[in-house]
Amino acid sequence: MAGQTAEGIKIERTNMIYELKNRPTVEALKAGRERMRLRCEEVAKAILKEAGVLSVEYHDKGLRGFAIVKRRHVYVPFPTTRRRLDIVAHEAGHIALQHLGEKPVHRQEYEAEMYSHDALRRHGIAVPKKATIRAKRYVARKIRQAVVRGAKEIDREALRWTQGYWHWKVEEWVSKNYPRMLPR
Repeated sequence: MAGQTAEGIKIERTNMIYELKNRPTVEALKAGRERMRLRCEEVAKAILKEAGVLSVEYHDKGLRGFAIVKRRHVYVPFPTTRRRLDIVAHEAGHIALQHLGEKPVHRQEYEAEMYSHDALRRHGIAVPKKATIRAKRYVARKIRQAVVRGAKEIDREALRWTQGYWHWKVEEWVSKNYPRMLPR
């Protein structure tokens, strides 16, 4: 296709095919995925051992898990990706931090997310930005639940960490109880 600019300069447009140099092969991609799976399994074992987990039950029913702190048991997805490994570390965090119900739920979840991120970094696994955003949204949801249920107090550290992910009801509550936390 040819066109002209205002100055009368002729422009040629052609269909270009881009060749990717050093493009990885399917086998190389599969090998990389397998290495990552093995690395995630290795790190998961180390994190679970550090946290003092006694029994683990793996599932393939989505990206969710739970911890039974008194029994030191976790129910988590197979740790084959960083996302799944993050869930394993989060549940291990509940056990390591002895979350038995003395603290508000939003504080427990905040601490478990912090433990999870720290554990992954300690073992050389980069924490994706997406995982941090997901964690902040999750803790913000727990804060919103506490506010809706009539909480008298919300942990300030968790509030600061989730700022920008608050529900409008939380912002209303914060403006009444902690007005200096709101941006001016």
